[in-house]
Amino acid sequence: MIVPVYNGEDVLEACLESITTQENAVIGEDYSVLVIDDGSTDRTVEIASRFPVELISLEKNCGRTAARLTGVQNARAERLLFVDSRVTIPPNLLALLHQFDSYPAVLGVAETKKGAGALSFFDTILFLIRRKYYGRENHPMTGEGKFLTPGNFKRTPKGTTLTLIDRELFVKCSPMRSGKDVSDDTILFHNLVFREKVSVLISPGIKFKYNPARRFWPFLVWLYERGLKFGDFYLTNGGYFQTHFRILMVLALAFFAAIFLLPAHISSVLLWVLWGLYLFLCIWLSETVLDFPILFLGLPVVLFVFGAGVMRFWIKSLLR
Repeated sequence: MIVPVYNGEDVLEACLESITTQENAVIGEDYSVLVIDDGSTDRTVEIASRFPVELISLEKNCGRTAARLTGVQNARAERLLFVDSRVTIPPNLLALLHQFDSYPAVLGVAETKKGAGALSFFDTILFLIRRKYYGRENHPMTGEGKFLTPGNFKRTPKGTTLTLIDRELFVKCSPMRSGKDVSDDTILFHNLVFREKVSVLISPGIKFKYNPARRFWPFLVWLYERGLKFGDFYLTNGGYFQTHFRILMVLALAFFAAIFLLPAHISSVLLWVLWGLYLFLCIWLSETVLDFPILFLGLPVVLFVFGAGVMRFWIKSLLR
């Protein structure tokens, strides 16, 4: 197992506790655990040192791609399981993995439940957005799972949060560059599916629990970085949404220019139109009555912070 982590003092202990106490498996004999500290500045190293794992610390924060590849270079097995530091796994996970030996790459599925306090305020907003984009049948995914293919690539949730993959395949398909603004997960899967013609299995048979950032500031940092990664893949030349984004930017600039330049009575109408569109968006994303006030209050924060990351990437790409 490879666990890349950066400033994970809030979640790492629970993650490693679940990993090192697998049923009917002896760590060091049946499996080994590599924790790659990506230049953390908190208590990450101290916490990892309490567990029977091999700890490798990078001198500075290099990004997930570099941390994962460091883990691969130091791993002894040819079959690797990548585990995000925010993940806890069930005690029988290792026993379940043998049934997937014939698949070159397998993604686990998070146990996601909405309501009754299962999701935090902002997690609920992200959950509803993903449900609308991916479809209720895909998020959260149930049943026997599905294969990630060129045909469903855009509309299927994917990430290396819990990923079982052949070592050689991972190295071959990893992005050639690293950094916080590199969309490493999406590039990896795109290379697997489109270049190597690998049908990646997404299986609800491999369940895990994801523990998102609960504190406000770490959540904003995470969301901002997600905006950067989104731009890095989807808005680059030839990216799936590059044309859509350019059209949206032109329309948005024209709309706000009209508000400031046109007579006051026309500007007020446009502001009411903008207000109506926002209310419609909140209603459209809502699945229950209780969802609406959450979206109404929190959606502007999510859109602004994520959009700031996207805009920073876009501006940087224009200046290159």
